[in-house]
Amino acid sequence: MEKFKPFLRIIVFALVFVLVFVCLSYLAKPIFTDIKIINGFYGEQEDSLDVVYIGGSAAFVYYAPLTAWDEYGIASYVYGANTIQPELYKTLIREVLKTQHPQLIILDARAFQYRDKDSENAQPPAEVPYRNTLNGLRLSMNKIQFIRDNVGTQIDDKKLSYYLDILKYHQNIPDFKEENIQMLLGSYQHPYSGFHFVRKQAPIEQYDFSTTEKTPVSGDTEAILEDLLSYLDSTGVDCLFVVSPYAEKESHKKVFNYISALIQGRGYGFLDFNEYTDEIGLNYAWDFYNEDHVTVFGAEKYTRYLAAFLQNRYDIPNRRNDPNYAFLNDRLPGWDHELLETKDAIIKIVEEQANAQ
Repeated sequence: MEKFKPFLRIIVFALVFVLVFVCLSYLAKPIFTDIKIINGFYGEQEDSLDVVYIGGSAAFVYYAPLTAWDEYGIASYVYGANTIQPELYKTLIREVLKTQHPQLIILDARAFQYRDKDSENAQPPAEVPYRNTLNGLRLSMNKIQFIRDNVGTQIDDKKLSYYLDILKYHQNIPDFKEENIQMLLGSYQHPYSGFHFVRKQAPIEQYDFSTTEKTPVSGDTEAILEDLLSYLDSTGVDCLFVVSPYAEKESHKKVFNYISALIQGRGYGFLDFNEYTDEIGLNYAWDFYNEDHVTVFGAEKYTRYLAAFLQNRYDIPNRRNDPNYAFLNDRLPGWDHELLETKDAIIKIVEEQANAQ
């Protein structure tokens, strides 16, 4: 037994070192919108979500899960990060299916339209989008597989700092926040089920985007979509791809025509909600804060329209009278307060703009 003690000491030291390193990594992570949304998903009760909406800001400033809950009884979460790249979708779906068995997954199709442009312009093309998402994910074989397959191939960057966040963010340790501790302990819950409030407003122009022409995406992007569709086939989970309303142009529509044909050809739903802005009731002079995003006023309209569609088309249940979902009611007071404050701030912005003219 004595001869094994040195080896046991080495093993114990290694385990303690790894534990300390993991703890410091959580303390070093910068706390911002993306990490709150991604990590907050782990705080959702197991098997409590009927709908998970995955995407970038085109998802989490558009779809308001607590409006869908309060008015339609839909138990849902909006899950994603800014400038998300579609190659991350399979990784996020795998993460979802570890603890949830949703009736429907909604995917933001706009990521496929902007991916090729982002890849051309970014240096390196996807470091920030990758980190926005990966920072919030727990270290697991799922996360490791994505880093192994994409960092160094899709982007040229140092892999080790993606596995061990402290190598990237070690200077943040003195400034860690309460959320860092909660994420370390696995107790963090997103107060708005993934929705992000923005206190901005600006009138935008609505373009004529109508066309039946198709513009192919790059071979790389198409391969990502085909791989995702094959993975969805293997899960048995139903999926709806959506384009949330924005200042869509004809060149964008041609791309969506192309990818929608691929998606629908595999048996999955595709909806471009720019074709339904009148039914949604969107006002382009009021309901947006830039050409790519709606205000909370626009988000309410979009959420209501989508929620009604989900219950009619996909039979998503109304859980409001189910005591197992009463925890969602606990989020409503904080939601209502922030919603009112944000609306007041936007109204003030509009009034100031009018007075300045």
